[in-house]
Amino acid sequence: MIGTLVVVAIFVAAFIYFKKNKEKEREAQERKEQERKEQEKARKEQEAQKKKEREEAFEAFYASVNLDEELDYIFSVLDKKEVSISNFEKGVEHFITKSETILTKEDILPAMQKALFNRAFSDTTCTGARVVAIDYFIWEVIRAKLLNEYVSFAVSREKGSRLIEFEEPFIKALYGAAGHAFNYLKNDLKQEKYQTMTPADFLPVIEESDVLKSYTDEDPFAVQEVRKKWANDIYNAPLEFVRSSELKDLLTEEEHMDAMYYLTYVVLCENEEDCVENASVDTIASVYTNYLKEIYSKISG
Repeated sequence: MIGTLVVVAIFVAAFIYFKKNKEKEREAQERKEQERKEQEKARKEQEAQKKKEREEAFEAFYASVNLDEELDYIFSVLDKKEVSISNFEKGVEHFITKSETILTKEDILPAMQKALFNRAFSDTTCTGARVVAIDYFIWEVIRAKLLNEYVSFAVSREKGSRLIEFEEPFIKALYGAAGHAFNYLKNDLKQEKYQTMTPADFLPVIEESDVLKSYTDEDPFAVQEVRKKWANDIYNAPLEFVRSSELKDLLTEEEHMDAMYYLTYVVLCENEEDCVENASVDTIASVYTNYLKEIYSKISG
C-alpha cells in the first residue's frame, strides 16, 4: 500500500513538474513571439521613416536643381577632357556632393541618364551626350546581350559543328540589329516622318542574304513558313535586347532603338563617311561581327 502511494506521489510530482515546464515553455515562446512582433514593428516603422526621408529628399533635391543646367556644366568640363561613361558618372558624383543631399549616385544616376539620352536625341549640337549614350548602349546592349549570343555562335563554329540552338539566336539578333540600323539610315536620309519596321520588312532582307537563306531554306517544302517565322524573330530580337537591358527605361521608342543600333555601327566603323555611303544590312552586320570577334578573341585568350 505504501509502495503504491509512493508511486502515485512520484507520478503526481512528475506530472506537476512536467506541467510547470510546459507552462514555462509556453510563456517563453509567447515572450519570444512578442519580441519578434515588436522587432518587426520597429523594423517596419524604421523602413517607413527612411522611405519618407528619401521621398522628402527626392522632392527637395529635384525642386532645387535643374538637370539640364547640370548636364550643361558636366559636358562643358568633359569637352575639355575625355568624354566617357566613367567621366560622365564622375560628373554626376560631383553634382551630388555639392548638392549636400542624403541621396546617393545610385539614386540620382537614372534621372541623369534619362536627361542624357533625351539630350542625345534632341540636341544634335551636344556631341558629348551622344557619345556617352552610345557608350552606354555598347556596354549594356551590344556587349551584355549581342556578345553573349556571339560567344555561343563562336564556340559552335570552333567545335566544327553547326548547332542550331547556338547559332540561330546570334544570326537573328545580328541581322535584326543591322536591319533596324539600316532602317534608321533610310529614314534619316529622307528626313520625313519616321517609319518603324515590321516583321514583313525583313522578308526581303532574308531573300537578299545568302547567310540567312542558308538557315531558312534547308527544307524546300517549308521555305515560306520558316522565312516568315525568322522575319518575326529577326525583327524582335534586337528590340528585346534593349527592353531586357539596363537601358529599358531610357530607350522606350523604337525609333530611338533603331538610332542607337545605327549610331553604334557608325562608331564601330573605321571610316564614318564610307560606312554611311556604302551602308547595307550586310555591311552593318559585318561591322558588328568584326567588333564582336575582336572582343571575343581578347576574352578567350
